[in-house]
Amino acid sequence: MHNKTHAETNSIQNEQVKALFEEGVVRSSSEELEQLFDTCTAPFVKAGVFERVAVFLLNKAARSLELTFGSGLSPSGADLAGNYSLSMADTDHLVARVGRTGIHEYHESTETIPSIQDDPLIKQFTPGRFAVVPLPVRGMTMGVLIAGSSDTGPFSEEHRALLHSLTSQFNLSLENVILQKNLNSETQKLQNAHEQIVQSEKLSTLGLLVASVAHEINNPLTGIMGYAEALWKSSNRPEIQDLVEKILRELERTRRIIRSILSFAKNAELKKTSSDLSDLLEKSIEVMSPELVKHNITLVKNFDPGCFSLVDLDQIHQVFSNIVNNAIHAVEERESDRRITIEAVKEGTQAVIRFKDNGHGISPENMKNIFVPFFTTKKAHKGTGLGLSIANNIVESHGGYISAENSSRNGTTFCIRLPLIDTTVSGRSNADKSTPQGLSILIVDDEVAIQESLREILKIRGNHVDTVGTGRDAFSMIHRHPYDIIICDLKLPDVNADNMYYEMQDMGALLKKTIFISGDTTSKRVHEFLTTTGAHYLSKPFHPTDLHKKIHEIIEGSTNSTNHFAA
Repeated sequence: MHNKTHAETNSIQNEQVKALFEEGVVRSSSEELEQLFDTCTAPFVKAGVFERVAVFLLNKAARSLELTFGSGLSPSGADLAGNYSLSMADTDHLVARVGRTGIHEYHESTETIPSIQDDPLIKQFTPGRFAVVPLPVRGMTMGVLIAGSSDTGPFSEEHRALLHSLTSQFNLSLENVILQKNLNSETQKLQNAHEQIVQSEKLSTLGLLVASVAHEINNPLTGIMGYAEALWKSSNRPEIQDLVEKILRELERTRRIIRSILSFAKNAELKKTSSDLSDLLEKSIEVMSPELVKHNITLVKNFDPGCFSLVDLDQIHQVFSNIVNNAIHAVEERESDRRITIEAVKEGTQAVIRFKDNGHGISPENMKNIFVPFFTTKKAHKGTGLGLSIANNIVESHGGYISAENSSRNGTTFCIRLPLIDTTVSGRSNADKSTPQGLSILIVDDEVAIQESLREILKIRGNHVDTVGTGRDAFSMIHRHPYDIIICDLKLPDVNADNMYYEMQDMGALLKKTIFISGDTTSKRVHEFLTTTGAHYLSKPFHPTDLHKKIHEIIEGSTNSTNHFAA
């Protein structure tokens, strides 16, 4: 009678467990992994087949089994979840052994395992019997399940079959959850890849658009910069000079915007020279000095001597200027004590440049996106969202990297690391030297504004200047006059750059004193021409100082060429 009642009880329990589990599996299909444990183990406990259940999951990276969920445990046992793990290499612990071998173990009593009686988890199953079973997913053990009851003695065949059936169902649900997580991960990767492709196509389209109109934009900009410089040089009235300085600042800002956008339209070859980064920082600070004064910003500098690196002068100058400009925007909203600290130090084999501001910092949400193209936290008229993205690309192309972090108090620090080179040769430029006077100069450009503006800024320095608008007229003038310098546009109405160059090759040393200028250096044909010939050139729009420097290099026969693209 007792055996019949026990068998009937087991049968009833089996049916209860199966019904509860089938209901749970349906609900668990869309649940998170943590909820799955509760859903799938609840039938064990509710039906009274097992009173206590614990689930370990495999941490592949650490090669360990971690207690993830427990049901029917005491409060102290429940606290073990997330804080209890076993190394798969632990040969003494039965849980690790089952995880490693994949073989079920059934124990009639916890008291028969003296080696781990003091184990805080096994204590949760004392007194009583318990089973330790692997949780395989596609042939690989992904975890271990422990199920126990307060009864002692051997497990019946029905209990073993039920446990095997239920763990199989548990494994199926676990596999579904893992597959769903993998699917979500792959879907996210595809979505990210798609977004990158869309972004790349946007940038490519933008690049083609900008490149197609760059020549038309840069020509008038060059003319305006020349006129403004000539007006500033020729006027003795402070109020006029002040207005002209403002015009030049806005022109420089426009120039930087165009150069930033053009950086996405071309893959220019880097023109690296050995350079003192302290000098480049000083130049960037000089460009931004009116803004520093305007906003009453204190600038602190700390430059180690001899921070030399092999860099493209114009590109690294652009990086420094962008970051200084960002720092100014960061601190200008402070009511007082606006401060920017810039340091260049040598750390091992690297030159490390840090830009520290005491602004309000960058939120964690924005920090992770600051190097993404077109992302900006500035107001609409304050930036394009390209500055830091371009800076990141430039620094990486120089074998370095850039990072940003908020300080412990306030403000943000941008850090640039570039390869340090060992040299005692000064990287200082000749930009501060004046153009030699009394030169005979020919300007060849079909834009009247460029002819006139360049002529004025060169004549102010005592040079004789002729201007023509076609290649034919240029050769006619060259044959009649021995010019010291020729400034020639690459896009003339009657002759292309290649023809100009090869005809000049037959005229002796003429090429050595010719400066080609162009507002379309994104063109593949122009880029190949300039890089293969090694000719002197300047990219429009260029500052008059750049022109004076280039002329000085040619006349003095400098070997430290500063040929480079503007962006």
